[in-house]
Amino acid sequence: MRLKTAFAIVLLSLAPCFAGTIIAQKFNFKVYSVNNGLPHGQVHDIEQTHDGFIWLATLGGGLSRFDGTNFVTYSVKDGLNSDLVEVVHQDSRQRLWASTEAGGLFRFEGNRFVEAFPGDSLQNTVVLNIKELSNGDLWFATYRSGIWIYDGDKLRRLSVDDGLPHQTVWDMWEREDGTILIATHDGLSVYDGERFTNYRQSDGLSGERVFRIEEDDEGKFWLATSDGITIWDGSSFDTVHTIQDVDLNFVYYIKKSSDGRMWIGTEHEGVFIHDNGNYRHITKQYGLSSDHIYSIFEDRDGNIWVATDENGVNIFQGDSYRFYGKESGLESEEVLSLHRASDNTLWLGTYEGIFSYDGKRFRRHGSFDEYSESPEIWDIAELPNGHLLFLMPDNAIYEFDGTTFSSYTKRMRLETWYTFDLFVYNNHLWIGTDEGLIEVLDSGYRHYKPADGLVSNVIRSMHKGSDGNLWIATYNGLSVYDGNEFRNLRLGDGLSHSEINYITEDNAGNVWLGTGGGVTLLQDGEIGEEAHIVNFGREDGMKLFDTQFLWFDESGDLWQGTNAGLQLLNVSAYLQGGEMAITHYALVNEGIGVETNHKAILPGEDGKAYMGTMNGLLDFDPRALVKNEKAPDVYLTNILENSKLVDWGDHADTLSFELGVPKFPKVTFPYSNQSLTFAYSGLSFGHTKDLEYRYKLEGFEEEWMPATEARTATYTNIPPGDYTFKVEAGTGNGQWSTREAGYSFSIDYPYWQSYWFYLLVTATVLGAGYFYTRFRLQSLEKSKLKQLVDEQTEDLQIALKEKETLLSEIHHRVKNNLAVITGLLELQMEYSEDEYSTRTLKESQRRVQSIAMIHEKLYQNDRLSEIDFRKYVEELLEILSYSFNIQNKKIDISKNIDDINLTIDQSIPCGLILNELVSNAFEHAFNGRKEGDILVEFKKAGPKIFFSVADDGCGLPDDIDEKKKDSLGITLVETLTLQLHGDLDIQSNGEGTIFTIIFEQEKPYEKLPV
Repeated sequence: MRLKTAFAIVLLSLAPCFAGTIIAQKFNFKVYSVNNGLPHGQVHDIEQTHDGFIWLATLGGGLSRFDGTNFVTYSVKDGLNSDLVEVVHQDSRQRLWASTEAGGLFRFEGNRFVEAFPGDSLQNTVVLNIKELSNGDLWFATYRSGIWIYDGDKLRRLSVDDGLPHQTVWDMWEREDGTILIATHDGLSVYDGERFTNYRQSDGLSGERVFRIEEDDEGKFWLATSDGITIWDGSSFDTVHTIQDVDLNFVYYIKKSSDGRMWIGTEHEGVFIHDNGNYRHITKQYGLSSDHIYSIFEDRDGNIWVATDENGVNIFQGDSYRFYGKESGLESEEVLSLHRASDNTLWLGTYEGIFSYDGKRFRRHGSFDEYSESPEIWDIAELPNGHLLFLMPDNAIYEFDGTTFSSYTKRMRLETWYTFDLFVYNNHLWIGTDEGLIEVLDSGYRHYKPADGLVSNVIRSMHKGSDGNLWIATYNGLSVYDGNEFRNLRLGDGLSHSEINYITEDNAGNVWLGTGGGVTLLQDGEIGEEAHIVNFGREDGMKLFDTQFLWFDESGDLWQGTNAGLQLLNVSAYLQGGEMAITHYALVNEGIGVETNHKAILPGEDGKAYMGTMNGLLDFDPRALVKNEKAPDVYLTNILENSKLVDWGDHADTLSFELGVPKFPKVTFPYSNQSLTFAYSGLSFGHTKDLEYRYKLEGFEEEWMPATEARTATYTNIPPGDYTFKVEAGTGNGQWSTREAGYSFSIDYPYWQSYWFYLLVTATVLGAGYFYTRFRLQSLEKSKLKQLVDEQTEDLQIALKEKETLLSEIHHRVKNNLAVITGLLELQMEYSEDEYSTRTLKESQRRVQSIAMIHEKLYQNDRLSEIDFRKYVEELLEILSYSFNIQNKKIDISKNIDDINLTIDQSIPCGLILNELVSNAFEHAFNGRKEGDILVEFKKAGPKIFFSVADDGCGLPDDIDEKKKDSLGITLVETLTLQLHGDLDIQSNGEGTIFTIIFEQEKPYEKLPV
């Protein structure tokens, strides 16, 4: 082997890499990290399985399966022995392998990992890489254990004893001649199946350790080493230690992309891209999430994934667009207007003033003290003499002659109208304002208004048509001026929206209008009676309608700038086949899409275009954008039954999985289910386009449902039968998934539609007919009997009513008779000559009155069998208190009475006892005192009634037992207590007397006896 050591030769070979000045710009990376659901920020390996999923091996969060939206993570709980995952790999037999830093290999089976080689010493070894050779053997590169080879049956090992230069192996590469290149901790080894040929740093490698091997399109091998890059052509080594004055140091990964570019991942300096002898350097400052790169991967759609050792993964979304902002020297990222001058210089109007760009760097121009607080430039135009015009914040127009700025408005003696557009047409400046159209003449100006035929005062933009006429976009339609008159097109003439913002023309002479409601086509540029107008909007799949600008690319397709991204109208296909496909491109990772600015579009000669956005200057190359890419595959993520995840154990024995994706079994759902919800997702990674879905339920509907961005579909009240749910994914370009996701199932018939139910109903009807006949015959007999019973019952009810009325009348008459007796006693007292007789008559009067009150309450009550005894006691005490209105004495009566109803048999004795005891207290308890208290209590405790009368008087005399024999009152109380079947207790001392009677409450009759 011949080693090139001459510095001059190496320098010459690398010279093209450093040629030219490269301006910095932000590259298009979509970042996925912890904030997006990735379980850990350190990613060591990436793999795409045959079903399209991306698997990410994280150093601390386990292994994640990613569909472009959601992460599903497998960790220790799923069979791994550690969450520090080093390698993930799928072999040609579709087996998924993983290794961890705790040692060993694991295979994914169903929905969890199992040890690949249980009991083998390999299971205690850290595997750093897995490669499959052309013969199907798997080679496992390990840390300090050499290479293990698995032929599908048994394992064998290659180590330093066999000639390896080091036991730690990082990578393997199989060449076309069958020899194996091996990257080790001590250089490069070439294995021919029998012996090893080893190359170390002393042999010309750039670093001692070799981490990765990659072959370029020329057949040269690029080696990532611990000190830069080594390029080996099979006979000699070229080394690269620095690129663009940046020391490479540790290079962990090199990956050749499908377009032939070499991607170089470094430990601390981000990524370098080698393309046709030139290098581009991408760091965190220009779009990467981290400068610490561990691995690089390309998926089947050509997306480049950059795994970092710090902040997740970055998906490179291609060279179709890039933004220039502050990192590029453009001090403002809000680009409002664009213009390419006659000397090919690009001029930009921004929120921070005027800038120019010569393809290498941005320069600021002008310093306007009067606009220091608001320096935005809203439009730029160029006069025939090459002078540039700038629309200032206050609508003044400034002129730049290449050296100095001056007020064009003052020089031409113009007013400061509110201005939307500066446009040079037929060597004159035309100004679109909100007060009409201004044509600036050599001396003075001409002002066009609706009175002159203009369709509106508000002029949004202008365009010089291929017919030489001036086309004018206004707030109320379109005007075309031929130098003599205006021809107009309004809402009523076929436009879908009156506000026209922009006008452009295709190569066939068709005029396209960007409106506030979408895009309108004027075929052949006709606007009169022969005009053929086609409007494109929501019904054609357009997501955003307010047009900022329109631009045709080289393929004849139309790009629509909106306030939230670009939309591609496939005009070339429409003009041929009549079907318009519209695709939305966000071009940013956050929000709906990048906000473009009105008229800020500048076509380039190289097929690209510059666009002014609120994210900086957009350099857009539609040729690098795959417009008709294959629609992504879609899969079912879950099925919900009545808004809850289906418990498949209720329907099937097991739920199977294929690489973690559930394979839902065909089951029969009960009819009682109110709804089924199908959740799905498309496998789409890093796309700038919106993903949308269409679905249908075969057996329930014939046509696909309209496209939607929703990832669930719900069906309710599905009738019994067999069904298949199908869903497809698309990107809005008219193409849908070639492999749709589907699920077949059945809805069971309700019991009332089953055969056994029909038999049951038939038997029930026949049985019911038989029993009804018998019942009808019996019913007729019972009806006659019932008629007789009803007649007798009616007679009895009439008799009962008459007796109740009679009984009420008897109580009323008894009460009246007792009242007569009370009156007679009152008359008798007037003729009584001694106090004893008077007192005796008065006591009799009170006793009769207490009985009368009972009868009064009975005939006033709805029920004649009982009275409200609490109300009765309160009224009786009031009468007694009034009756014993003793002068010079203050006797207070207190009450503690429960709500109790008593029958007449208990009410009369209780009333007489209450009368006797209270009267006795008034007459005898307080002799010789001016005041006293009487307490009446009537309490219920279960079936028992506790009735007591207490006073705080002088108490009963000591010889009460002898005296009570001659006392009518006490005798009456004892007799009445016996009538109540109660017990009487008398407690008396010098501080008062308590009479307590306890008896059991009687239950009243439910009905009066007949």
